[in-house]
Amino acid sequence: MDKKGSEALYRRLYTKLRDEIRFGFLKAGDAFPTEESLCEKYSLSRVTVRKALALLTDEGYLTRKRGIGTSVRLPNMLSDSPSITSFQDYCKRAGHEAETRVISAALSPANRQDMTMLKAQAGESVLSSCRIRLCDGEPVVLEYNRYSKALSFLTESALSGSLYTAMLEKGYSVASASHVVSIRYADAETAQLLSVPKGSALLYLLECMYDEKHTPLHTSEQFIRGDRFAFRI
Repeated sequence: MDKKGSEALYRRLYTKLRDEIRFGFLKAGDAFPTEESLCEKYSLSRVTVRKALALLTDEGYLTRKRGIGTSVRLPNMLSDSPSITSFQDYCKRAGHEAETRVISAALSPANRQDMTMLKAQAGESVLSSCRIRLCDGEPVVLEYNRYSKALSFLTESALSGSLYTAMLEKGYSVASASHVVSIRYADAETAQLLSVPKGSALLYLLECMYDEKHTPLHTSEQFIRGDRFAFRI
């Protein structure tokens, strides 16, 4: 782990461990690694590790009991911003089954929004995808994503599961996000994909995801059925 200031170190360790919990690498109820093992694994001081663990505990990802030790837990369903929470994780917390269907995935020329939000170069090819997110077999989110050059390793098979898990396995972690929320009305294609009447009001979410250095990773335009899916920002 790159040592560029103790403040950055504990935040980076916190982000990595948080994502390992969110995406199932560390599961609820599992014994959490000891401070000593984390210090050794990441070549960090005890103080740095303790600060990261304290933040994880404060946010509900860990529970620490005297005489028993530290174990993993998941925060309450609405405790996280949707900008950095996996849809699959969200559904799991609520006791539902998540599914992702890839409608399309292809390279396309960078558009003006890619050049502004993803810092893509003119003439550069950008991976784009359209996915339907289902909860208990019912479509609830129509999602159009466009990915930075760094995420060109993504394949259709990776996109059919948890995007953030696929990213994490390659060492990419979402640390922050910007988002704009508004209301849109379903056109014929959107209505068909989401199984709603044409003209239905949908929650529209435009996001840009960033890594810990605030480098853009991907953008996401989501059309969300408010009657089936809700979140708190």
